[in-house]
This record gives sequence, structure tokens and C-alpha cells, in this order.
Amino acid sequence: MTLSILFEKCINLVLYYLLLYVARWSELETLSWLTRRRGWAWMFPNKLIVVDVHIAHEILVRRSTSHFIKAPVDDESPLSASMLNNSQRRPDSRHALVQRLSPKQISNIYVPIMKECAQYLINRWKSMLTLNNSVIDITDACTRLTLDIVGQTLLGGTFGACAHEEDGNQLTHSILMLTREKFTKKTNDDHNTCSNGKDEIKFIDDLVHRRWMNSEQALDFDNTKLVLFAGSETTATALALTLLTLAHHKDIQAMLRDQSIRQINSEIEEDTLFDLFIREILRFWTIAPFVTRRCTRDLVLQIESERTLFIPRESDVNIFTWSIHRSAIYYTRPDEFDLTRVSPNKYCYMPFSIGSRMCPGMEFAVTELKVIVSLLLQYFEFEPTLPLSTRDTDRFLAQQQFHIDWHHSVLHTQHHLYLKLRTLVGSDSQE
Repeated sequence: MTLSILFEKCINLVLYYLLLYVARWSELETLSWLTRRRGWAWMFPNKLIVVDVHIAHEILVRRSTSHFIKAPVDDESPLSASMLNNSQRRPDSRHALVQRLSPKQISNIYVPIMKECAQYLINRWKSMLTLNNSVIDITDACTRLTLDIVGQTLLGGTFGACAHEEDGNQLTHSILMLTREKFTKKTNDDHNTCSNGKDEIKFIDDLVHRRWMNSEQALDFDNTKLVLFAGSETTATALALTLLTLAHHKDIQAMLRDQSIRQINSEIEEDTLFDLFIREILRFWTIAPFVTRRCTRDLVLQIESERTLFIPRESDVNIFTWSIHRSAIYYTRPDEFDLTRVSPNKYCYMPFSIGSRMCPGMEFAVTELKVIVSLLLQYFEFEPTLPLSTRDTDRFLAQQQFHIDWHHSVLHTQHHLYLKLRTLVGSDSQE
């Protein structure tokens, strides 16, 4: 390690804590500010944060196989034994997963299952509305729905989460505990004398093992658990934030509903308003805020005619996609939600990474969001619990607070999200 890198780490460490704990900035704001001047910043222990898309392209595309591997997952993670930790060592598992996530498989087999699971949630919400309970915990509901979908499509059967069955309730609690509530002070205080998540991990292990033993076992046990986490955790957060966005953009909600109703009993077409909407959702809410790589040998990148970037061997590189997607360098008015947005640089849009190691679940996740949102809009109108003026809407959305799960490079909302629901007149006739 060079002295200049060590010196920069020390300076950035001081600035990091000043901004985080004195200025009370969020971690996302702090890291965005530290990387803004040069396009990267060195952090302890051996981490390079990158927001320059040209450097990102070099790392993720041009030097992807010659100088980088996927960064290992922390040993404390329940997914440390999966291919998330070393996909090179288990190419057969990745190949099996890719086969199960082919576009044909998704369209012909998984989409009907997604609709079936969503319909169960719709019926439950209708029952709740008849009891004058119009405020819904969207975070909890979306977690339950995505758990049932990933269970029924990829793991051999529903978990009964939307039905509030015993396994489904405990699985929802365990997932939320491990991926969200562990970041909040209240939950930490409540669990000081407990097992720090070990009970939740054991329950998930036992449940997945029972499911795995009774399935065709296309994936090994650890990667089956990876599918459970990856297939529910990020999509649940993205879906909850999607519904929050619709509640605060009634005009977009109305346009999407009109298109959805026109397409009843037909497949969701390509290049529709839904495609533009989901694309902007994945930019505005980048739930996977980092693409992580580990440098396998010393590398010098020529950034400009007079600038170079030296990356020592064994450095962990984090491509900070959240900051790239919110950068005024690449996007006009980046903190506004804009359906008509077009980026002049194709490399600055990477919600699922770019290059040969893109997320294999991209098509599944995008289809799931489109199918669920389309179906929900046919039955419900979503409203914020506290109405805001049009002027304040984008500011409210842009200032949502998140926790960074550094183990898995994903975001979680700081608090559960709640919305008001209203049943649409005539929606019963669509069943």
C-alpha cells in the first residue's frame, strides 16, 4: 500500500465520522460527498469506493476477468457458504440458477405463479379494508409476498407467509430481523440478551433444509438459502418503495392503472409505460447500492491524460451505483422521479451491474415488479398516510432514510413503510 493511499484513508476516516455523527448526514450522503471530487475515495480497512462510470466500466467490463473476482462475503453472513461468496468455485450452481431463470421459464411458468401469490395478498387486503383497516404495513406485506413467490417458483412451494401460517409468520419475522430490524436501536435493545440473530438463522436453515430435502435439489443447500434471501430481500424493499412512489405520484399511478386494465388477460407487453416506470424506479431506488469486486493483482488505470488510479492487489472495490444514479453529472435533476428520463451515457445505469457478472436474477426481479404492480393497481388506489404538496413530493421521496447492509451490499429502509389503501369501484368484477 502506498503512503498516499494510507494518508487518504486517514483523512477520509475523520471526514466520514464528522459528517456522519456531527453533521448528522446519512451514510449514503457521506459516501457520495467523499467520492464527488475525484470520482473515488479510499476507505479503511482496504476499500475503494468508485463513482466514476469510466472507472466502473474498466473494472466491471474490460478488466472483469483479468484483474477482479467477486468480493467475498463476510463470514458473519448467513450466505457466506453460497456462490455469492465465490461464484468461480461453484460455476455449476450459477449455471443451474441461470437455467431456472431463463426468460421462457419466467414467462411460461413463473408469471402465473406470481399472479396467484399476488391474488392471495389482494384478497387479504380486501378483507382488512372491510374491517375499516385502511392503513397497511407495506414493508411487511411486500416481504410476505416475495417470500411466497420465491418459495413457490424456485424452492418448491409457498411458505404460507401471505396466509400468516406458522412457518410463514416465523420466516417473515426472521427475514425482517436479519435484514432490517437488526439495524434499529429498539430491536437491538430488545435482543441484548438473545442470540443476536442465531435463532432466526437456525430457523431459516431448518426450514430451507426441509424444503431442500424434498425438492429436486437443482441447487445445493447453501445456494438454495441464497435464492431465498436474494429473491425476497431486495425485491421486497424495491416493491415497497415502488408503491410508496405511486402513492405520492397519483398521475403516474392513474396512467399505469389505465394501461394495466387495458391489458387484463394478456401478457405485459414490452416497451410500455411499465418498462419506463420500472427503469426509473430502479434508478431512483437503487436497492443494491454497490457492486463489489476484489482486485487480484496490482492495477494502474489511466483515467485522463494526467490522472491515474493505482489499485493494489487484495483491494476491495465498491462501485457506488446509488451515487452514480443520483449524480447530476450523469442525470438532469437526479433527485426527481421522471418517467421520460433518458441518460446520454449507457454505462451510468447499472441497477444489476454490467458486464459478464451481471445479476442472474435481473429478468425475474423486473418481471416480478411489473406483474405485481400491474395486478395491485387493478384493485387498489394507494395513498400516502400524510398528504404532501406536489412541490414537496420529490423532496420527501429523495430524503428517505436507509441503512446499508455491508454484508450483502443492499439497502433497507430505516422504518417500515405504511400506506393507505382504497378499493377501486368495480374491481370485484375483474376476478
